[in-house]
Amino acid sequence: MTTYNGYIKLYRDLLSWQWYQNTNVLRLYIHLLLKASFKDFEFEGKPYKAGELITSRKKLAEELSLSEWQILTALDKLKSTGEIAITTTNKFTVITLKNWQNAGQEPNFFKARPTTNPQQKHNKSTHLNNIKNEKNVKNNGSRARERKNDIYNGSIDWSKMDMIINN
Repeated sequence: MTTYNGYIKLYRDLLSWQWYQNTNVLRLYIHLLLKASFKDFEFEGKPYKAGELITSRKKLAEELSLSEWQILTALDKLKSTGEIAITTTNKFTVITLKNWQNAGQEPNFFKARPTTNPQQKHNKSTHLNNIKNEKNVKNNGSRARERKNDIYNGSIDWSKMDMIINN
């Protein structure tokens, strides 16, 4: 049986991390933080750095009682947001926790960080613009309906009719 000594720090800002509500991703990431080497090491004659661990999808699935598919999906999510890097060989997988030193050392580590990809920035701004445009269309449509109802209900101030027509 392997004994683990030491500890990791988890700051409360983990609660605001984008993957916090996804239980599989959260469990996997904390598991990786706990299992990653805290010092440089050698494996099969090759040097590895602190913050890396050697494992496999199957082993992670067994350790976390998840399916290999759930592990793969969680790994993909962590990789897509720049939390980890993955290198695979025909024998094992090396998972590198990016900013490993900071994850347990730096307050606000899990707060919003810059996007890792210009495409993500573009997608986010495009999405926000689409939402803004939809709201404007809805607001303009509701104003027109209000004006129309005012005319039919006889509650319109005819002295302001030019302003209503021209806007």
